[in-house]
Amino acid sequence: MNYGRYNRSVTVLSGQGRDFAAADGQIAGYLKVETGNNKGAMRCSVENLRPYPKGDYVYKLILFGNRGERTIHSVVGTVPVGRSGNGEGYFRFDPNDVDGRGNDYMCFSTAVVAAVSMKNDREPLHPVLKGNTGNEPEARPLAASVNRSGSQERNGTDGGGPQERNGTDEGGGEKDAAGAMPDRAEQAPEAVHGEEGEKEEINGWKTPEALKDRIHEERKQDVKPGGRCFNGFYNEYILHACAHTCQVAEYYEEVKPFAEDRTGARWKKIMNIMNLPLVSPGAHYFASLYHHYIFGARPDQRGYASCYFFGIPGRKMDAEQPDGGRSGFVFWQPVKGAENQKNPYGYWIVEIDGRTGDIREVTIEMAAEV
Repeated sequence: MNYGRYNRSVTVLSGQGRDFAAADGQIAGYLKVETGNNKGAMRCSVENLRPYPKGDYVYKLILFGNRGERTIHSVVGTVPVGRSGNGEGYFRFDPNDVDGRGNDYMCFSTAVVAAVSMKNDREPLHPVLKGNTGNEPEARPLAASVNRSGSQERNGTDGGGPQERNGTDEGGGEKDAAGAMPDRAEQAPEAVHGEEGEKEEINGWKTPEALKDRIHEERKQDVKPGGRCFNGFYNEYILHACAHTCQVAEYYEEVKPFAEDRTGARWKKIMNIMNLPLVSPGAHYFASLYHHYIFGARPDQRGYASCYFFGIPGRKMDAEQPDGGRSGFVFWQPVKGAENQKNPYGYWIVEIDGRTGDIREVTIEMAAEV
């Protein structure tokens, strides 16, 4: 990841039990991470956690990840919790060296808020919230060389982890979260990382070629007299998101959700909802509700994706159809084993044209798997 540019991600933190709940209801939270100008900031917000005024327990935000076969972690800092059970911690960090041992932010795939005993140092940690950051450690270029065993050649010394900041920044007021970009940058779609025109096969998933030039050629006809049309940007954004997902497909779980799949696609289950690129509020809502979505690709004769698919969990009823079908989710398939059930669960599916990036109704075509 280019930490010089502005990037933002939000990870939903799910409750891991009710032992530390303050009241009836679910424990919940989220982690917002912003990077830019080679600086970083994290904001961790929690709800319905039991407060401990006497300091019996404190809540720590901890990042976990893998470097080759080695598990790594970084204790970011303490998340203060008030009497209401809600709390928020604000932390500055170096995205190029989160733990002071040369591991950058993309190495950490899991965020955990854990209750830590302050009276018994032998008592194990109690995870109360957990979320998947969506980071894929080895799926991007590294500043330092990484060999196949996962070891990293890097000059530096240990020490100097992230700087903990609770609440607001010193000196008055809360500035831009990464200390680099104004708030209006949050209105832009999140950057999807992947090289244009790249032709690469990873674990059987192949990326398309010359996306940008092809999109521009296809969209010249959209320019109307009297003003410019910007639809092509969204098509390019979606295609780059699809290509990036193909590049890192090996990091996601491969699934076969349907007994009879009329799309002919190969599917991956993705838990990080923030990676869902479609301009569809309904799709994001139901993916968040069910905590995942599925991504598929169907190959052409050369083995490259002729089209992509996004599947959103939901039942075949108007109340669970994303945007009432207006954003393209008009095709539905039941999950395997639920075909004969009443109100079975399944997926609403939309198709993305692999050549133009157009969102379209699913074309029924059985195709051999990659």
